[in-house]
Amino acid sequence: MLHISISKFSDSDDESWSSVSDIGKQVCGESLTKDEYLRVEGLYVKSVIKFAELAGFGFRIRELEDRRGLIDDESPYFDLIDCKVKLCGGDEVSIEQMETLVRLCMREILWMRFENSQGCYISFGYDFYMHFGFPESMKLDPENLAFGELTAKHLEDAPFE
Repeated sequence: MLHISISKFSDSDDESWSSVSDIGKQVCGESLTKDEYLRVEGLYVKSVIKFAELAGFGFRIRELEDRRGLIDDESPYFDLIDCKVKLCGGDEVSIEQMETLVRLCMREILWMRFENSQGCYISFGYDFYMHFGFPESMKLDPENLAFGELTAKHLEDAPFE
């Protein structure tokens, strides 16, 4: 099994925004705007959709933490049309649902691990890190999953296990 990490951070990043809660804050001398946040979040969504296509779709919710009822502030939900989607472990996720769920994970509202029958997984870390796992037989080039300024790095072991 191969494991990769997708991140917006380069090795030279000393200080950068890492959360939806950073919108409006000064980071590296500039205020993080909602538009810039959404642009970068969209790169992560694009990476997940591309990986799901290459992995043959069929992803199911394997693990789930849902904080939607625990967050008093509605601000992280901006621009999401279907953020009240019902979820249950084991549910198969459509591509349309995947986009919303990835955005909710990036905004620290949900945490999920998706898996499919081919042994592939998608999971989310802290501070805008995302992880993909896939069998070596897939011959997948991780660089094809890193859009824009996102970077892909091989991991020695699966994260969070």
